[in-house]
Amino acid sequence: MDKKYILITGGDLYNKGAQSMLFVTIDELSSRFPNHKIVVLSSRDYKRSAEELSQYNFTILPDMMKIRFYLAGGLYKLISMIRGIDKDKMKNLENIFIKSEYVVDISGYALGSNWGFWHSLFYLIKIKTAKKYNIKAYILPQSFGPFNYRGVQNIIIKYFMKRYLKYPSVIYTREKEGYDLLEKNFRLSNIKMSTDLVLMNKSIDTKKIYRKNIPNKMSVHEIAPNSIAIVPNVKSFKFGNNENVLKLYEYAINTLLSKNKKIYLIRHSFEDLEACQAIKEKFKMNQNVVLLSDDISCIEFDDMISKFEFALASRYHSIIHAYKNGTPCIAIGWATKYKELLNKFDQNKYIFDVRKPIDMNEFGEALNNISSNFNKESKLILDKLKEIQKNDIFDSII
Repeated sequence: MDKKYILITGGDLYNKGAQSMLFVTIDELSSRFPNHKIVVLSSRDYKRSAEELSQYNFTILPDMMKIRFYLAGGLYKLISMIRGIDKDKMKNLENIFIKSEYVVDISGYALGSNWGFWHSLFYLIKIKTAKKYNIKAYILPQSFGPFNYRGVQNIIIKYFMKRYLKYPSVIYTREKEGYDLLEKNFRLSNIKMSTDLVLMNKSIDTKKIYRKNIPNKMSVHEIAPNSIAIVPNVKSFKFGNNENVLKLYEYAINTLLSKNKKIYLIRHSFEDLEACQAIKEKFKMNQNVVLLSDDISCIEFDDMISKFEFALASRYHSIIHAYKNGTPCIAIGWATKYKELLNKFDQNKYIFDVRKPIDMNEFGEALNNISSNFNKESKLILDKLKEIQKNDIFDSII
């Protein structure tokens, strides 16, 4: 039987980081496998309107725990049937799995005890399903760990990890921390380190994503000269002290306004609008602090971020897109991935971790330094980017 499908898991269209990984993956795979049909498995996106789904040049199908249990077979299938399923839909989906040659996971960060037991189990069941249907599996660059599960949950997850993590042809880790955890705990021979996949893609051919031209919503906004982008992340408020993080942004904006900069607050994910509004509230009468509340695509964001001198960014992939355009960033992070990313570009002096107290003198010095040297930092970033883009992980799939 001809294998004619490529499945993509772990991506969605809501978070612009996940969307950018999805669009890059579709762009790269479409070039290499023009005769395959690409199917994106995303339950949230499957619920979008038929009109919205029709604009894409790929198919979106649901992917939830009971579906995976059905496809996994055996006892798992029985559990899914007890919970209730549409057998006809399951048969149609199973037929696609039977005819799939590759499954490519682009989760970004999904396997770790921070996400809880069921989230991790679902991730591992996806690999089990690929193995059952003899689909070649590739785990593209993402974060892993920690693996601090407890009690019976620890026994179950570790069993699944030992049994199924060795199945994918390759597991790419973005950070050395994740690489070391996988190697130490499971002695895997299929793990490699790689930079984030979005960094490796030079440009996206929108014809491979959309069936027709989609107008750029941000083209109506003229970005003024001497402007700075601020891209907050609700997670930085969660993992840091909410009040202190808000004060950090307030301090940064006041400092930049004193330098005659114009500030644009940009939402990078649907959930970040609340954070943007909270920051704007502190400057609600100041017209030099502009809130852009549009829900934009990653392609629109990529174009817009190039128009700023630099950015204060807390979304990981907002920094990725900034670096692709040579736009320096002060990163307000909450995980190891930020530190390792900035180290790759010799920008480690601009990383601040909200999980520990931030020295405001150091933060102010970083603001002054990047304000004076953004052109110099931009050149350094673009030089590093050229080196990174010499490697192409998608070639490993061929």
